[in-house]
Amino acid sequence: MDKTALKLKEQLEEAWTDLCCVQYQLTQKLEGLYGKDLCPSKLLQRLDAVQERTKNIQDQYKDVLEQRYSLTKKLGEVLLKNEQDLHDLVDGLKLGSVPGVDTTLGRQFKDTYNRHMKALSSSLPSGGSPLPSPSSPFHLPPPAVARDDGPPPHSTTDGSPTVEELVPCFNDVSIADAQNETQEYEGREFDGGSDEGARLRPPLRQQRKEAMLTVAKGGRQGMAGRMAAKKGGGASAHTLVAVTSADFAAVPKLTKGNATLEEVNKAYLTIGKIIQKRGNSLKPILPADLQREGVDVVSRTGKEKLLVLRHLKLIQVNARDGSIMLA
Repeated sequence: MDKTALKLKEQLEEAWTDLCCVQYQLTQKLEGLYGKDLCPSKLLQRLDAVQERTKNIQDQYKDVLEQRYSLTKKLGEVLLKNEQDLHDLVDGLKLGSVPGVDTTLGRQFKDTYNRHMKALSSSLPSGGSPLPSPSSPFHLPPPAVARDDGPPPHSTTDGSPTVEELVPCFNDVSIADAQNETQEYEGREFDGGSDEGARLRPPLRQQRKEAMLTVAKGGRQGMAGRMAAKKGGGASAHTLVAVTSADFAAVPKLTKGNATLEEVNKAYLTIGKIIQKRGNSLKPILPADLQREGVDVVSRTGKEKLLVLRHLKLIQVNARDGSIMLA
C-alpha cells in the first residue's frame, strides 16, 4: 500500500508539473497574440477581482438600507408622538386645562414644578406652613375649611375632597354679581331701539341668567338639582333655552369648526334630558352618557359642539375626564 501511494504521488507531481508548463506556454503564446494586457488569463483574474468588489459594495448597500429603514421608523414614531402631544396641548388650551402627565409637555411641567417646590421647601424655616404635595401638581385641593358637622358629603374618610367637590360650582359672590349685573336687552334693534319694545321682549340672555341663578341656589339647598326652579312656593322643571342663530354666529370660527347650530342645540338639550332622567342630580355627565343618547362628543366635530356651548358659558367641561356640567 505504501509503494502504491508513493507511486501515485509521483504521478500527481509529474502531472502538476506538466500542467504548469502547459499554462506557462499558453500564457506566453496568448500574450504574443493579444498583448500582455489583453491576455485571457489576466482578464479572468481582473474579472474575479471586480466580482469580489461588486459583492462587497452590494453588502454595504444592504446595510445602508437597513439603517435607513430603522431611522425612518424611529423618526415616524417621534413625529407621531409630537403630533399627539400637540393635539393634547391644543385641546387642553381650548378646554382650559393643563397638559396631561402622560405627554412630553406634561412631564416637563411636572419636573419644573417639583424643582420649584423642592427649592421653596428648603428655603422655608422649620415649622412653617406645609406645601402642597409635588406628586399631584395639576389638581391641588382647595384650602381646608373648619367644619363642626364632620367630614363633608362626597368626601373620603380623612376629609380630603373628591372629584365631585373639585368640579367648579357657583358661590354667593358669583350669585350676587349676577343679580347686580345690568340687564341687556337684545330686542332693541328690532323695535327701533325703544325701551318699550325691549320691555315687551324678554331677553334670551336674561332667561339664561335666571336659569343659572336657579341652578346655583338649588345646589346650596341640599343638591336639589340644576334643572329645578322654585317659583311661588312650588317646584317646576326649568326648560333649557336653545342657542339662537345670532349667538351661534358670534362664536369664533376657530372654536365652532364644523359644528352646526342644530347639532349644538341637540347636544345641549340632550344634556338637560339626561339630568332630568337622573332626577335633577348634580352628578357630572360623561361623554359615554351622551353617546348612548345618540350624540357624538368624542370626534373632532363632537368636541367642537362642547367648545361652542362652553364658549357661550352654558356648560363646564372637566378636562381630566371630559365630564360635563351645566354652567
